[in-house]
Amino acid sequence: MNDENDGETKIIFGRDEINDLFVKSVGETADNWNITSPGEFVPLFYYMTDLRKAYKKALERGIKLRAIIKVTKDNIFYVKDGSQYFSEVRHMDGIVGTFVVSDKHYLGTSTVLYDEGKVNAEEGIHKTQYPTQQCIFSTSRELIHQQQKYFDILWDQAIPAVEKIKEMENLENTQLNVMDNPLKVQIMLTNLLRSTPKEVWLLFSSCTIFENTQRLFNILTILQSFQEKIGVRILILTNNTEPLKPSERTQINVTAKEGDAPLGKSSIEIRKIENAGLTNFEVQTNTMIAICDRDKSLTIKFNQDKDYTSVETFSQLIESGVYTAGKEPVMPSILSFERLWYQTKLIQNVEESVNLQKEFVNLAAHELRNPIQPILGLSELVHDKITDEGQKKMLNIIIKNARKLMHLTDDILDLTRIEEKILVLNKEKIDLYPYLLNLTKECQTLLHDKNNHMELEFKHNNKLILDLKNVVKDELVEGYDKKYFEVSADQFRLSRILYNLIDNANKFTDSGIIKVLVEIWEDKVKFSVFNSGKAIDEEILPKLFNKFATKSFQGTGLGLYLCKNIVEAHGGRIWAENNKDPGGVTFAFTIPLDR
Repeated sequence: MNDENDGETKIIFGRDEINDLFVKSVGETADNWNITSPGEFVPLFYYMTDLRKAYKKALERGIKLRAIIKVTKDNIFYVKDGSQYFSEVRHMDGIVGTFVVSDKHYLGTSTVLYDEGKVNAEEGIHKTQYPTQQCIFSTSRELIHQQQKYFDILWDQAIPAVEKIKEMENLENTQLNVMDNPLKVQIMLTNLLRSTPKEVWLLFSSCTIFENTQRLFNILTILQSFQEKIGVRILILTNNTEPLKPSERTQINVTAKEGDAPLGKSSIEIRKIENAGLTNFEVQTNTMIAICDRDKSLTIKFNQDKDYTSVETFSQLIESGVYTAGKEPVMPSILSFERLWYQTKLIQNVEESVNLQKEFVNLAAHELRNPIQPILGLSELVHDKITDEGQKKMLNIIIKNARKLMHLTDDILDLTRIEEKILVLNKEKIDLYPYLLNLTKECQTLLHDKNNHMELEFKHNNKLILDLKNVVKDELVEGYDKKYFEVSADQFRLSRILYNLIDNANKFTDSGIIKVLVEIWEDKVKFSVFNSGKAIDEEILPKLFNKFATKSFQGTGLGLYLCKNIVEAHGGRIWAENNKDPGGVTFAFTIPLDR
């Protein structure tokens, strides 16, 4: 079929004729030559010497040669070899038939046929194999344009052949070996570490596992004996019950001992991170993971029932092991290790920043406390000596704010002790009656500005024994039975708790009553602070004793958190509830009696 306006289209028969046509098409191409072919055609191309020479000359002329083929495990060798004759080769599944489109020609054939005999580089093409012996050849511009668009669509959907080859080779190289023989697992670990790696990562699920691995297997000595310097990262998960501090890090340079031949030097960095709070990463307990050169790993599970201190050989610790080889299957372990390793650095930076802040706050609190004491002491001394009410009023303002500042610095210092878990109570015998009478009198200065009234009440086994309706005017009653009022506690910190609760009640009460009720039982004493002011927001009530839990613009949000920790340090508990009638809030806490 011949159309002067649209070029020539014809069918060519014969294997040699078709081969010559392919060579001619490549030779006449001026710009680009593209082929799409199923995987079966690739081995045949290996033996088409004339066509390979034509491709080579076309590349030398600057022709762009592109191929879309199906890469299979049977043709990987031929794809690798043939890629040198193309500008780029891509892979796509589901290709049927072969077609070529260039700037001058279109050629289309059906699928290459052959029998069940295999095609490989060593044996050549089986005698009974043959390519299809008919081909459509066309110089029609319309057909060439149409097929070029179709090829471009396929090209965009295909992936680089090198990626497909890499994926298939990784799968072929993947090994999974599950071992339940402890001695075999130990030998595998030894061989893995002695396989001259450039990089070794070790993850231990606990300090105990690391220490016993070092004691029985001497892993650091093995790592230091390499001829060339390698990078070693050791990550140890810890918890608060273990002797090593969480997130402690040590940089160790280990040099081989004299007598080892040859001498080597390895940089071994050990980091420890607390496993509590780790997210999106799970490590089984009693486990060690070794990763070498990012493509081999060995996971060892240790026997949980063994007494590690009595074990004399490393293999006695081992229960089982799983060896994996191949970049793809090892990748999840690599990513998890890298994430944890990076997290230790972040934690270290945060801890350093927090420690600097704590040191500054602690120093500032101490420096503030020193000048406050003489200000407060001298103000109280002057207050007791002057008679002018106006001057007394001004001094009351100084005394009230000095006390607030004193309490704030004490709160900051105690917060630091609580966070560092070094809070120590100085318990002593306290006579609650005079102690609380004096305390409530001191707190009266807080209540004065808001016109609130303070009451103090004592009960013993639910029986009222003292009821002080006006703590400002009431004086200590002589001859009371002290045995009812004795409690063992840290006097300074008990004052802090009550002061905070009374101050808190005063903030949310106007022209109302604040009552302190002390209930003494056989085994504990309960302190309650009632107010008739505003109720607590139901949203904040469950987290009231958390640090910085407040919806108010008054205060720091530390007072109740400190109260909770001090009460619990005494062995008691603290809680709060809204009053039904006449309204307001009740804060209560208990302290065990130590008679």
